[in-house]
Amino acid sequence: MCNPVITPHLYRTVFDEATNGIMITDARNNILSVNRAFTEITGYTQDEVVGKHPRLLSGREGTAFYQEPWEGPGVSGRWQGEVWNRRKDGAVYAEWLSISAVRDEQGDITHYVAIFSEIKEHLPAAGQVRRLAYHDPLTGLPNRALLYDRINRLLLQARREQRPVAVLFVDLDYFKDVNDLFGYAAGDLLLQAVAERLQNCVRETDTVARLGGDEFVVVSALRRAADAPEVAQKIAAALARPFLIHERELYLSASVGVSLSPCDGEDAETLIIAADLTMYQAKQEGGGYRLRSARALEQASEEAVSVERIPAFLISEDGGLKTEKRSVY
Repeated sequence: MCNPVITPHLYRTVFDEATNGIMITDARNNILSVNRAFTEITGYTQDEVVGKHPRLLSGREGTAFYQEPWEGPGVSGRWQGEVWNRRKDGAVYAEWLSISAVRDEQGDITHYVAIFSEIKEHLPAAGQVRRLAYHDPLTGLPNRALLYDRINRLLLQARREQRPVAVLFVDLDYFKDVNDLFGYAAGDLLLQAVAERLQNCVRETDTVARLGGDEFVVVSALRRAADAPEVAQKIAAALARPFLIHERELYLSASVGVSLSPCDGEDAETLIIAADLTMYQAKQEGGGYRLRSARALEQASEEAVSVERIPAFLISEDGGLKTEKRSVY
């Protein structure tokens, strides 16, 4: 029996007719070839991208993400995850991206192969399952799995640029009272409103995630560690405004713990645990926020570290709402 022959023509046909976008680069990430689906999704023809760097497509990730974007495949041979890219017409879109390293007989990387598909609202069942695996179903925010991936990628970028990364662990105070007094539907609406507030008070390049319950995490690359209190204060100010839920104004407070790389850790899990422990300390001491890193506290001014507590959620005797403010430092 004769072995089937895979001809170059067949390879090219499979490459061109694939429904997923395909991009091949050399070891330095210079684009060598793209397929027809790549052009249909991005709007760029092969002639427009050959010889250029994939950062040409950078969307919400920012161009810095594409300086050495595929360090993961360089070590493990493969990386996959959700990224935001930009089409030729400027429109930003989400895609699921898989990157594989191609090695020669000596084990040296010679090429990278990137395969991606656009993530749309009308995803088929398999795509919906994949999205649910990486996003919180209530708020649409990244969940723990995607958060860890985002932090570790940001840490790679921050190490190159010698910048700190802040991880802020946000825990809502008095949230159980909302559920008990107004029901779980009101609690869900409040969590969605909190998620929206957090997203609106940080930069596009920052990540806001929900770990579950009333716990959120904000991740931000900073110019210097002393900028961390400003980020915490922006979060406090955003959550201090009343939330209108079922025609009632609700006031919350939040306890925030802040950890910083590289002082408090150099990987996602260590930084989240450090921020969580610091948040618990802040909660035990009456709310507000705390920075874990003593070095960051020394760099930050005394004025920046002081913060007024977010209005506390209280119910008055007549069923209305009132607030109480305390100072923490």
